[in-house]
Amino acid sequence: AADATPAAVAPPGDEAVTLSITITSAKGLRDADWVPGSGTSDPYCVCEVFGRGVSTRTKVVNNNLDPVWDHHAELAGFKPGDALVFSVFDDDLGRKTDFLGHVTVPSDKFYPGGFSGELALEEKEKVSSGSIQVKIEAGGQPGE
Repeated sequence: AADATPAAVAPPGDEAVTLSITITSAKGLRDADWVPGSGTSDPYCVCEVFGRGVSTRTKVVNNNLDPVWDHHAELAGFKPGDALVFSVFDDDLGRKTDFLGHVTVPSDKFYPGGFSGELALEEKEKVSSGSIQVKIEAGGQPGE
């Protein structure tokens, strides 16, 4: 039967990999709170494997433009060539969250050798919006 085709096999090097993500901190974030004198932004960060529906989110740090999250997560489903997107938002109770900035990290910046360092956030039209400190490691690398 012609429809008895074997299942497609991913070529070597194209298997899904689990990434170890640490979102350490941010600095220089914009104050997005809407009430004057009410404090500062209440930021949290989301990291997603672009286009795969896989993500992790930090806790909210209230009233802080330089939050420390020390958030660690394993993200499964990454494939070489996928980008990671880190997005920072201001959590406003009872209101729509405010976008504070994002950075897209192409896989060649962290795979297979990993990445540890500071990434500049962009808010819109290449306007700087602070930075985040992250560490990215690919699981199953030789020597681990």
